[in-house]
Amino acid sequence: MRSTVRFVLPPELEAAAPPEMRGLRRDHVRLLLLDRDTGAVQHHRFDELPLLLAPGDLVVVNDSRTLPASLLGRTTGGSALEVRLAARAAPGGVRGTPKGCPGGSAGGVRGTPGGCPGGSGGVRAGTGVTRLRIGPGHRLLAVDGLLTGLHEPEASHLDLLGAFVDPEVLGRAYTAALDAGYLWHEFGDVCLVLGESAELPQRIAIP
Repeated sequence: MRSTVRFVLPPELEAAAPPEMRGLRRDHVRLLLLDRDTGAVQHHRFDELPLLLAPGDLVVVNDSRTLPASLLGRTTGGSALEVRLAARAAPGGVRGTPKGCPGGSAGGVRGTPGGCPGGSGGVRAGTGVTRLRIGPGHRLLAVDGLLTGLHEPEASHLDLLGAFVDPEVLGRAYTAALDAGYLWHEFGDVCLVLGESAELPQRIAIP
C-alpha cells in the first residue's frame, strides 16, 4: 500500500542543485522540527541540530549507499517499478530496493536480526542483512527520533516515517513545510522527528 500522506508538490519546491549552488553552506539548509507526540512544528537550520538534542542522545548515521544503477520494470499488477541496486551479493548477484511502489522498502532506518537482543531496546554491534520493513504499526525498540529528507507524495519513504509519527500528524507537518517554502529531494531541506514533548522546549532553547 502506498503512503496515505498525499499532497501536491509544486515544481519550484524541488531542489535541483546542491545548497552551495544556491549560495548556501551545506549545513545551512532548513530543518523542520516535528514533535511526534503533539504534532507541533518549529523551523530551524541544520547547523542548530546539536541544540535540539538532549544530553546523552545517541545519533546513528546511516552511511550506506546504493550502487549507481537501477532497473525499470513492472509489477505483476502492471504498475511501474524501479529497483535501486543496493549491494553486490555472492555469488554473482545483487540486492535491490524497490523505490516508490506498493510494498517498496522504505530505507533510511534499518535493523539487523539480533541488533536489539530480546527486544530490550539495547543495541549491539554486528553485520548482516535483514528483511525487516519498518512502517506504520512497527514497534520501535531502540530508536525514538529520525532525521530525514522531505519525500515526494506517496513515496514509500513516508511509510517508514509512519513508524515514528501518525500519518495524519505527518501530513499536517508537510503542509506546514509547503506553506513555508521548504525544498524537497536530496538537495533540499530536512525534517527532524523527535518525541518526549515535555522536554522539547529545553532542547530548542536557542540563544
